[in-house]
Formats: sequence, C-alpha cells, structure tokens
Amino acid sequence: MRKTKKIVLSGAAGSGKTSVILELERRGLHVEHEVIRDHTALLLNDKEGVFENPLEALDDPIPFNETLLNLRLNKLLSQGAEHTFFDRGIVDVLAYMDHFNQEYPRQFIDICNINRYDKLYYFEPWEAIYSNDVTRLETFKSVLLIDKVLKNSYSYFGYEINIVPQTTVESRADFILKTLED
Repeated sequence: MRKTKKIVLSGAAGSGKTSVILELERRGLHVEHEVIRDHTALLLNDKEGVFENPLEALDDPIPFNETLLNLRLNKLLSQGAEHTFFDRGIVDVLAYMDHFNQEYPRQFIDICNINRYDKLYYFEPWEAIYSNDVTRLETFKSVLLIDKVLKNSYSYFGYEINIVPQTTVESRADFILKTLED
C-alpha cells in the first residue's frame, strides 16, 4: 500500500460506497466522508415539493455545484494521511451535471484534469441494496442512467475503472485493500 495515496470510491447512489467507507474507517484507515448529504439537506430545508435531484429546487445550479466541487476539492487537497479513501470525487460533480444536461464552466474541467486521485474503485448499481431517503432522491431507474454517465466521465478523465464486486461489505473492503497496488 505504499504508492497509492488518494483513492476515490465512486458509483451511482445506493451502490454501497458509504458502507465500505465506514468499514475501511472501522479498520483504522483514513477516510473522507461524502459531503453532498449535508449540502443537499441545507438546500432543501426551506423548499417545498418532491424532487429527484436537489438541483430541481434551484433557479441556477452552478453555485450549488461549485460549492460541492470546492468542498470535495478541499478534501482532496488537504489529505495528509499516508492513504486516504474518498467517498465520491470531484469528477462526480461534472458527471451529475452532464446527467441533468447542465452546462458548467471550463474551470470545472480544468480542476478535474489538474487534481487527480491515484486510483478509482467503482460501485455499480445493485438493486438488492438500493433504497432512497430524504437526501437520496433518485429512483433506481435514474440510478442506472447516472451509472453510465459516471463511467463515461471517469473514462473521459483517463481513470481506469476498477469494479468492486457485489458481495458483503467486508469482502468489498478486502477486495479494495488486496488490489490497491495492482
């Protein structure tokens, strides 16, 4: 585990990323938790209606996404541990914007090109474990569409997509740790 320092776990909502992040943390590894849930809760706190995407509640999605991108970027740049596992990455912001046909400034692309993770582990949609809640708003049908956009976005930025097998949380964490330097 010497070379790889910044490891991003990505995939569509409800695919098990956070459970694995918590397992890695339980094992004593350094993790950075996802920031979107708190960010979304603040956004929707005073909004009425039912939304599949928090951005539907906004007139202009750029400030929300810029804040999210910067929150994730700050976590990436401030990591000081030997190895850090990130629950979602900066590329995810652009992927979700692509999914919802939202334009973004060239600066977003530049940030993703300049600030990179050393390795990507990808969690594919898994209907058996998927559930939505007050901040996970997507339907499973939407999750399948987002999955394609996420894979395309990470490929666009030159990442090798390492698929995490759909098995127990402990086995998924074991897989990541065993294959980290491959």
